[in-house]
Amino acid sequence: MPFRKDCPTFAAEFIITHIMKKFFSVFLLSTLISATAFAESKEDQEKKEKGFYTPQVFGVVKAKLEYAPDNSEYRFNVRSSRLGVRGNVAKNLKYSSQIELNLEGKLVVFDAFAVFTPFKFVEFSLGQQLTRFSTEVGSGPGVSNFANRSFLAKFIGNYYWSEEVDGKVKYGFGSLNARDIGLNTTFRYNLGVPATTLIGLMNGSGQNNPVWSKSVNMTFRQEFGTNKGFKVAGSYYVGKFNNMHDISIWDIEMRYAKNNILIESEFAQRKQTSFETQTSNAWVIQGNYRFKLPENKIAKYILPVLRYDLGHNITFKNDETGKYDAKNLSRITFGGNLRLTEKPCQAEIRLQYEHYMGNHKPSDYAINQLFHDKLTLEVVASF
Repeated sequence: MPFRKDCPTFAAEFIITHIMKKFFSVFLLSTLISATAFAESKEDQEKKEKGFYTPQVFGVVKAKLEYAPDNSEYRFNVRSSRLGVRGNVAKNLKYSSQIELNLEGKLVVFDAFAVFTPFKFVEFSLGQQLTRFSTEVGSGPGVSNFANRSFLAKFIGNYYWSEEVDGKVKYGFGSLNARDIGLNTTFRYNLGVPATTLIGLMNGSGQNNPVWSKSVNMTFRQEFGTNKGFKVAGSYYVGKFNNMHDISIWDIEMRYAKNNILIESEFAQRKQTSFETQTSNAWVIQGNYRFKLPENKIAKYILPVLRYDLGHNITFKNDETGKYDAKNLSRITFGGNLRLTEKPCQAEIRLQYEHYMGNHKPSDYAINQLFHDKLTLEVVASF
């Protein structure tokens, strides 16, 4: 190949052209990265301005006066005093934490979980949270329209066991609680109506109790519909309690809400096996109708409320014998709620009476107010 007289010039041009191409590539890449970073920071800035990352404080206080006409006794009671905070740390990661300040004189952690939403149709929630095997069981003080819980909410998650210690039989009682530590996976989709499928895995040892185990408890839940209109749901919970005894709960629910009326019903059955196999059932139907009041400075609505619930083979601790007891119970609860705001269960004054029907008196009736008729005056403040 002949030697080119302009070789230095050619080499210089080649080097300059190569450098310029590299520079242009780097410049273009940097520009794209900067533009993306600017777009993200602008998006984050807009979200900050809209309060997307601002933590939200929430809570509820329920205070009440109860009167038992059977023995003319009364008591003042703070049923709930909860405080929580929730918010977003990223566009697809949020958190929630809640404590109860007045549970038998103790401060107790209720919620402590994070929710990751990689796609719009699925979310993963890890931590201590509602187990979701029943709407009624998970209806907290900021949701329920009634001063006292139904039989289903109070008893269906209970369990008992017995063991022999030094020749004596020792009885134990516990509850699955509304909350447990675990992982919930939720899928949301549409089949002509909105639908939700939840699969939950949890310790099975209840809230604030992260025990080691070789097994895991499981919840499966399916919902169709929304809270505004007609909604049906079914759940199945299966696993162990005390890390050794079998327990299962199946549940079916129906709900209808439109304009000023709300009707909801739920049936649940629990089967447990410890020293014997025992099955308990509970059913509740409840509702209210909202009447708008004339313009005034005190309240927005008045709601007549009515509930009928029953329990078959409901188990509870007998304060006289110290053992478990089982009874068939039925009860009717009625009264009125004065709603001070537009939002349900936010600010209400309630007057309700619960009456037990039939021969419901257990042997410890004289010393245990659990199954006594009650007149309740309650104030609910939720924020």
